[in-house]
Amino acid sequence: MVLDQSIDTSTPAGRLLFHVLGSIAEFERDLICERTRVGMRAAKRRGARIGRPEAAVDRLELVQGIRAGASVSALARRLGIARSTVRKLMADEVAKRVSREGSRQHAIAQPEAATPF
Repeated sequence: MVLDQSIDTSTPAGRLLFHVLGSIAEFERDLICERTRVGMRAAKRRGARIGRPEAAVDRLELVQGIRAGASVSALARRLGIARSTVRKLMADEVAKRVSREGSRQHAIAQPEAATPF
């Protein structure tokens, strides 16, 4: 028996009513989700940024701290950000350096081929 709606689910009519109400609730939930998706798409088209703003980080201080051998926790305290943000930014800096060095090495290793014409 559903207590706050006084629906007796031990009878066929009660079970039918219970399922109908459940279906209506699911339908309403789907409508809300659909409207939210449409609204977010429209906001993105207008140029709105969706989500949490990026943390303002002094990247120069971050790089200097990395080079100085500071720990992730120490850098996070000094910069006033979370340790996970420090790790993410460190990974980004490493990826930038690797891609820059990789493209330089690729250019040195692969000189442009002379055209046969």
